[in-house]
Amino acid sequence: MSGEVVRGCRRIVICGIPGAGKTWLGNELSKKLGLPVYHMDEDFGKYLGQGDIESRKPVILGKIDEVSGGAEWIIDGNYPSHTEAFAVRACRADLVLYLNFPIDFCVESIRRRGVANGEPSENVEALVDRVQNYAPLCEKMAEQITKIAGDKVIELRSRAEVEKFLKGVGR
Repeated sequence: MSGEVVRGCRRIVICGIPGAGKTWLGNELSKKLGLPVYHMDEDFGKYLGQGDIESRKPVILGKIDEVSGGAEWIIDGNYPSHTEAFAVRACRADLVLYLNFPIDFCVESIRRRGVANGEPSENVEALVDRVQNYAPLCEKMAEQITKIAGDKVIELRSRAEVEKFLKGVGR
């Protein structure tokens, strides 16, 4: 599936390693396709509240269910990183874009973004530590994404692949 095919897609999931550019890609696709974009961290994270992840999970799954039940959307992010949260979106999606970028690229991206946004260095480095531990999970993540979303998945492995993909989307 190429960028050309995306024009007919009205429900798009963007997932991948933190720092790969999910939010940026969601915004770019939103501009090109005229679809509303929802960012998991910004738009869903505010509903999580306090407590352990299991007690918060029904709230976030409810919000994901609500948004993904709509006719048109782009949802980017992994948060929370539960299979159920991905499955709800992926089963309703026309397309799943999986940004499977090298860990080093993502780490540098996180650091650049942290500086640009004035984030405390300890927060940035905590995310960097998490991402550096993703390497063993990447293969498992790719398997889960393919298992759930099947032939709706386009895997993009570099910024150059994303740029080429976006050129095919057009207006």
